[in-house]
Amino acid sequence: RPSKLSPLSKESSADPEVLMHVWDCGGQPVFLDVLPAFLTSRTMFVLVFDASKDLNANWKDVLHNNGCKEEREEQNYTTIDLLVRWLSSIHAHLARYDSHHCLFGYPQVLIIGTHADKLKTSSADVTKQIKAAINLHCQDKAFSELIIGVKLIDNTTAGLGDSEDSVFQEIRD
Repeated sequence: RPSKLSPLSKESSADPEVLMHVWDCGGQPVFLDVLPAFLTSRTMFVLVFDASKDLNANWKDVLHNNGCKEEREEQNYTTIDLLVRWLSSIHAHLARYDSHHCLFGYPQVLIIGTHADKLKTSSADVTKQIKAAINLHCQDKAFSELIIGVKLIDNTTAGLGDSEDSVFQEIRD
């Protein structure tokens, strides 16, 4: 995170600094209602989920309050259901079509699975499984074009220099 942001100067011939706003909208369905407030044509989305959990298991809300974790009741939707709902909502608000009804402008979505360190099989195998599940749920849907990649990361290594998961650098690039 930069310590100081400075506005771009018209006289500057150097590469411009990139100004980035990060909004954590949470994964819960209630946040889908506020999504339009954050949408612009320059938005890139990162959908993050816990890859150590079954994508098809029912979702359970968890409340963290003052250092205490409180699990709520199980919901009647899964992680894959929520990913598809987010993709559909992003597409519905931002995709642009030409006069021939062809998609020509759309936001990019990177899907990141965290907790790769907790996986029982290799990250490559799990990545294939996740991509297959996403493709199964998104096939023949216009919003499947939004996905620019699916990555798994070991978030326990963030900021550890040479010990950091190499996927962090892939994401940065």
